[in-house]
Amino acid sequence: VDTKEDLENIRNSPEPTTLILEDWFINQVLLNSQLSGALRSLLGHNVGLPNLLSRHTTECPEPAQGWHHDADSVFGPETNYLEVFYYPQATPVEMGPTEVLPGSHIKFTHREDAENGVATAAPSGSFVIHSQSILHRRGAATGKGIRHMLKFNYWRTLPPKRDWIIEP
Repeated sequence: VDTKEDLENIRNSPEPTTLILEDWFINQVLLNSQLSGALRSLLGHNVGLPNLLSRHTTECPEPAQGWHHDADSVFGPETNYLEVFYYPQATPVEMGPTEVLPGSHIKFTHREDAENGVATAAPSGSFVIHSQSILHRRGAATGKGIRHMLKFNYWRTLPPKRDWIIEP
């Protein structure tokens, strides 16, 4: 949060973005050590931190969502932005976790040709990291109850540079 205007926008958002002002959320979710390590290795030093959280809550059962890309994504091998899905609760296949279509982030894939998605079923507290340009959807949910998920983005702030220790 850089300005008072940024802070006001966060406070007035219909999304749960005010969580990024909470120390516990910053330390346990946004800067989680395992997540941070993966982001550091993929996006480099000084990763840009999320400034918006989106809530993806679904009352189950629910049919699968249509396949889509996020954020007017660009296809290609560059990794400059990563989207993270955070499951605060256990999300088995029956609760309709996000499905991703491997390889669709590096080449154009017609949505109607999308098959064989991989479900991101995961235990409570899990993070799913993927390129914004990958085709994905909420999977079909056959279970009963409410499935919660938060979505946020990290980005590269510096050009890629090999900066790790190399030993013989």
